[in-house]
Amino acid sequence: EILKYSDDFFVKISWYELENPTDYLPLFEKQKIKFKPGERFSYSNGGFVFLAILIERFAGTTYREFMQKNILKQIVQLISILIK
Repeated sequence: EILKYSDDFFVKISWYELENPTDYLPLFEKQKIKFKPGERFSYSNGGFVFLAILIERFAGTTYREFMQKNILKQIVQLISILIK
């Protein structure tokens, strides 16, 4: 389970409820912007969730399928070539 801090209390979210990138959006919806864009840099998991949503929309497939076909399959092929 994941604990979500919201409105001064924690909300439990079970991992199996987080199937697609859009399922993660409620975890970030109440977060306030810390500074104006371009002023500073801060690492954010929310940026990667947004990227996954964009990949789904532009690729026309699920993020999971896109990663399996275009990233993981390619890595497995490269590894199999390297170990020969």
